[in-house]
Amino acid sequence: MSDFALHIEPIYLDKVIEYAKELHKNQKRKYTEDPYFVHLEAVAKKVEIYLDDDLPYLCVDYPNEFLEIARSMLCAAYLHDSLEDTNVTHEELRVWLHDNISTSEADRVLQLVVELTDVYTKENFPELNRQQRKVLEAHRIGNASEFTQVIKMCDMLDNTESIVAHDEKFARVYLKEKDYLLECMDKIPQSDIIGILKKHEASGEE
Repeated sequence: MSDFALHIEPIYLDKVIEYAKELHKNQKRKYTEDPYFVHLEAVAKKVEIYLDDDLPYLCVDYPNEFLEIARSMLCAAYLHDSLEDTNVTHEELRVWLHDNISTSEADRVLQLVVELTDVYTKENFPELNRQQRKVLEAHRIGNASEFTQVIKMCDMLDNTESIVAHDEKFARVYLKEKDYLLECMDKIPQSDIIGILKKHEASGEE
């Protein structure tokens, strides 16, 4: 367990994890047929690794709320696809969060999940093609908070690993979209995040 994880109350995080599992219980990961939760866990782990390294800087930049920010980011990582890929509504998620964690953290987690939820979908904007939707989505994420962008980058990194390994044709399209999105996500130290994750992977730490 990382130093950062020690600051999370186990029952608090366990509730979020179990809720995420329940929301996605009938979903499978594309290409591998793994339970969808595998992806959520992988994204959360990447966020945790980054936060474990970045926590001293959060303490300096946000001295009165750094721990709440870190906790909220980790919870949002587990729930980042809940509004987009499950039947839970915004109101249902809001109520669950307020029933299970503090009001301030519940509001912060909800805001992060909302910012991580695609707006420019085919269902909502059928008149737009995929390229147009992705450009608009990239601009939207570019205006989101730095905390949202960190989670989004960890999400993209995990998706990229899977797509590149299993779908060479789609990977060419996805990687172009990803590159443009990264250009728009200018509030975060992207190279630092990648470096931290690669260093952790190379060390073989759990």
